[in-house]
Amino acid sequence: MRKENREYYLYGDTPVMFVPQADGGLLITALHLREKRFLPDTSYYGLIHFDRDGLAQKLKRDAFENKLRQLGVSTHLIEEASLVPASVNA
Repeated sequence: MRKENREYYLYGDTPVMFVPQADGGLLITALHLREKRFLPDTSYYGLIHFDRDGLAQKLKRDAFENKLRQLGVSTHLIEEASLVPASVNA
């Protein structure tokens, strides 16, 4: 999948990625700090798009990477998150 089609967000302090899939689906992953990895979490779709709490912030990739570094997480997780099967996020 082309990386420039990804969308990067912060919801509060939680990094979230929207990754379009080849089959037309959308993989939504959120960083789980305890596990130090992105895991599928569709609950962020509505939280971010409706943003009733005013906590959603869209970021460019470099700002997203900086936030990961601030949290002590490797930026290679961005690529690993894209490898999660879309069926897990259904």
